Amino acid sequence: MTKQNGGDNKLPEVPRMGGAITVTRMAGLGPTTVQSTIADSKCLELLHTEVRDLQMIVEMARRGEVKLEEHQGYIGHSMQDIRELMSQLRSDEPLLRHLHDIWEQLQDCPLLTDPANAKKLPLDEQLAHYTLLNDQFKRIIFQISATIIPAKLNRWLEQSRTGYYIPFHVLFSDELPDLEDRVRLLNYLAYAPGIVKGLVDVEQGLIFRYADDRREQQFHFKLVLLALLSTFLVVSIAFALAPRLEITTPDFGLFVFCWFALLIGVVVHRAVDTLKGKRPPIIAIGELGLLLSATHGRIILKLLLALIAFFGLVLAGGAIALTPFNALLAGYSLDSVVEVFGGSLEKRSAAQLVAFKQQLGLNDPG
Repeated sequence: MTKQNGGDNKLPEVPRMGGAITVTRMAGLGPTTVQSTIADSKCLELLHTEVRDLQMIVEMARRGEVKLEEHQGYIGHSMQDIRELMSQLRSDEPLLRHLHDIWEQLQDCPLLTDPANAKKLPLDEQLAHYTLLNDQFKRIIFQISATIIPAKLNRWLEQSRTGYYIPFHVLFSDELPDLEDRVRLLNYLAYAPGIVKGLVDVEQGLIFRYADDRREQQFHFKLVLLALLSTFLVVSIAFALAPRLEITTPDFGLFVFCWFALLIGVVVHRAVDTLKGKRPPIIAIGELGLLLSATHGRIILKLLLALIAFFGLVLAGGAIALTPFNALLAGYSLDSVVEVFGGSLEKRSAAQLVAFKQQLGLNDPG
């Protein structure tokens, strides 16, 4: 692999521009928010690219896919580029000082300084150097990613609509390849207030855009409330149509109460999942408007799935199966009930199709 930067292979110095942007810094044991010049941010992005590419070559060599000596020129140019980028960063900031310290620890590694002769080292010593390089590269990549990723997230969230979500693991798997590091960063973003202008779901790796405006939050609340009331209207209409479809149902009050019990089951399941999680839940009543605005689409979709599960329970067992306890269990295991009902519906549809073909004489020969 050859590395071309043009001319004498030196990176152009990043101009020091006026103004500042706020970025998230993660130094030492935990992150802190500091001011960084635009030039520093640009340097960090270039530094991330250089270190990530160099890490890939070293990792491929460790696995035996390539030989380091064959890429000695590339490694030398990368080392020089990283030195130049490091020299352009202000070392008085905690994070930047930390990056300098890590780089000083690994830049004298024989695998990087003299790849041709590094293969002559004892095998256990080579392995130790590879392990050290991998750990240090990961530390640099994580520190830089923890700085530049929140700023990217906020830009994307500002450009998106309320309820839109960003799949963190999908978008940053290349920038921060280690899953454990991505989860670590997500945990920090979820618990540090004000870093990201969105709702962070660590379990699913999603970051939702919420509404800051009170009027928009009230609109989403009314929308969810309207959807909830509409489900009771649909259930009432279904009860009125049940006799015409020859479906046995209990009395109207019990029918509606079973629907309410199913909704309670959905809420209980969500609460249990939250309470038994590895992290204690954050319960801030003042943030409910933000939470509702960010997840209103998912709530409405959940209501639709709950309706499907309810009607599946009615069609499957009629008045005998439709009890408050069964409805509560159906709501608690909503996804499984919908899947079972969907499979049963497909089988019934297939059987009806076969019978219809037989009536029309369209059976396949043999």
